Amino acid sequence: MAAPLSSEYIVFIVSIRNTFTLKISANWSPFYNLRVYLYFGIGVIPAGLLIVYYERLKESRERAIREALESDSR
Repeated sequence: MAAPLSSEYIVFIVSIRNTFTLKISANWSPFYNLRVYLYFGIGVIPAGLLIVYYERLKESRERAIREALESDSR
């Protein structure tokens, strides 16, 4: 169920002798619906960092193997 784009907030202010009602009409920010993508992005960043880390490890292992094979062929 989608929330409406505009809504009314009511704040009751109560003091010893008086009671006031404050009504505020507000519109939701258009970025409010992007919160779903924010959660997805927070999950993707660590996954991407792990992939980059793994690729660097793989590259360093391949370089070490290549250097070992080059030194054996001399």
